Amino acid sequence: MLGFTLLLIVLGGLRFARADVAGTDFFAIDEHYTWTTDDGRYIENLNIDISQYLAMVEDYRGVEGAFEKQEPYPAFEAGGDAVSGPVDPFTHRVALPWLASLLPFDSSYSFALVNLAFLTLGLWLLVDALATSGRSPTAQVIGAALYTVALPVIVFASSLFIDGGVVGVLMIGYWLMVRRWWWALLLFFPLSYLVKEALLVLVPPAVWAWRTSGHRFRDPRFVVGAIASAAGVLAAAWWVSDMAPEPVMSFTVLPTWQYTRWNLTNITSAVFVLVGVSTVAVPAFLGIKYILSRASLPKALRGSSGADLVGIAAVLLLNLYSIVSTDFTLRTAWLLWPFAIALGAVWVDQSVDLRKRLDPLVAAKTPQPVPA
Repeated sequence: MLGFTLLLIVLGGLRFARADVAGTDFFAIDEHYTWTTDDGRYIENLNIDISQYLAMVEDYRGVEGAFEKQEPYPAFEAGGDAVSGPVDPFTHRVALPWLASLLPFDSSYSFALVNLAFLTLGLWLLVDALATSGRSPTAQVIGAALYTVALPVIVFASSLFIDGGVVGVLMIGYWLMVRRWWWALLLFFPLSYLVKEALLVLVPPAVWAWRTSGHRFRDPRFVVGAIASAAGVLAAAWWVSDMAPEPVMSFTVLPTWQYTRWNLTNITSAVFVLVGVSTVAVPAFLGIKYILSRASLPKALRGSSGADLVGIAAVLLLNLYSIVSTDFTLRTAWLLWPFAIALGAVWVDQSVDLRKRLDPLVAAKTPQPVPA
């Protein structure tokens, strides 16, 4: 695990607090804004997402006019798309920028570090979740490799988008679900909303995990817990909306023809997403194929992989909706990882020859689950 951890830090740090890759021109394509951090560091090729998160970090530190610091490129400003000031929904994603504001580093370094730290924590929780689910040492190691050696890790882990941290927080919720720590999971949802609203995609698989664990939806514990957690999410949504600065612009989450047309005609973006998800999609597909070869879909949903099947479906639906409502991006598709890796591990475990070759090599180095 130490090797995968170091590799994740190296790959995830190639764009540490910068738009390019290790000083090259790769991915430095968004000529929208530049930013000068509170320590005087000048960063180029930023989009609205990143400039808003940096503004939030510095605003929490008491920097005056933090939301007016982003400087648009002349061509971008001439096109009429530049904004200066707070923008929703970015200003509602308060948790990670607030944590970054507590660190004694430059705002860009602090935010990148928080994202990379949560993503690294997610690696350890993923392996423990696989072990808790009874997956073999080989499946655990392959799962760690799929999590670590991934295109979104290189592109988004620490490049000042929020999504590396989001995936790490998703892994916390997934781990709680696999561990069946229900009350902790109920607290997770309101807190996760403060990170990013997309993390509520874990609700359907978590609900289904309760059902497939031998419980009923009519159980008073479920009813009370669900109501309390839903109330917590609503309270969190109200609180961030009330506390956020008055926006100069808000992005809608409703379907629009503009986004639909853009996403359906943007072949480059679609290919990038497909290439990025392929490393986990292929083993997940093989795992699903194996599961459905042994049971009908209704029976498979009631089995041990039922929550992962529901999770895959929930994230796919979220990505389909993003095609008509926002950018179709690998950042949203990255939410597939825990469910896809878990389903891929099912395929690994039924590959007897593969396990015979690899299990003895990795068993001694693979952490075993701690009794729940």
